[in-house]
Amino acid sequence: MQKEQRVNGARYSVPSNRRAQAAGGDLRSFTPNSEPAALFVIFYHSANARVAVSLSSFVFEDCMSNPSTKAEGPARGGLIASPWHTLSILLIFAYFGFRQKMPSNAVGAESAPAALSHWVLLRQYAILILSEWGMAYWVWVGVHLKGGHLRDMTGGRWTSWRSVALDVAIAIPFCGVWELTAWLVHLAVERVPAATAPYQPPSGFAEVFMWILLSISAGICEEIVFRGYLQQQFGAATRSLAAGVILQGAVFGLAHTYQGWQQVIVIAVLGILYGALVAWRRNLRASMISHAALDVFEGWLRFI
Repeated sequence: MQKEQRVNGARYSVPSNRRAQAAGGDLRSFTPNSEPAALFVIFYHSANARVAVSLSSFVFEDCMSNPSTKAEGPARGGLIASPWHTLSILLIFAYFGFRQKMPSNAVGAESAPAALSHWVLLRQYAILILSEWGMAYWVWVGVHLKGGHLRDMTGGRWTSWRSVALDVAIAIPFCGVWELTAWLVHLAVERVPAATAPYQPPSGFAEVFMWILLSISAGICEEIVFRGYLQQQFGAATRSLAAGVILQGAVFGLAHTYQGWQQVIVIAVLGILYGALVAWRRNLRASMISHAALDVFEGWLRFI
């Protein structure tokens, strides 16, 4: 029987209308011709019913399995998944990011799509929610195969309402810093080409509900993928926390290449900002709260 090695406190390791794209451009910029979740949905072939439960259980539960049946997790400060798995993550982001950048998929001002119908928009939201959880599930698979746990990426669960209040108190001013940073970076890259595809905010109860659900999914899943997984992987590979923060931010930006290079730069900087918060807190909780809240605000509330 092997003894479990608990890895707590390990190092960790944005949606366009100008600033709005930076918060949730990855959620809002898809057109009816986009199919970003085609590959991700494969991961749900046999386990889609338990994906949301297994990935969100960190909020109020730690691993509930008997530790004595678990293999030892990754060594502290080491890789949390195999290099081939990380390469697969990068290839997925490269495919969907640059695929939408190809001329046949680019959207110009003169060929902007008409407003999406209610049901088409709801379908787009549903596909994006599945893609978010599908990607997070694939990341969890890679960590699990190396003997790790979800908490190795998230930093563990809340242990009391006081810890919940502390993370909320940190997330609120961070949102202000995020907004200021997004505005300043947009000013600095004004002349860089930007995508011109229009954004259609949600309207009506069903669309707003689905948008909020999508924002929460993005806040949880993207933080797990980029700050919980990639930041730790890059940090371990380079033996530098700073390098891990910067590299995951760069990948975060490049994953949005379809939005134009202006948004790539803005989103990369904001990804680094999220990474710095995670590196400071050594968990994903405050960054998840702020990420989800910013997506809700930038994608819906600012248009009311």
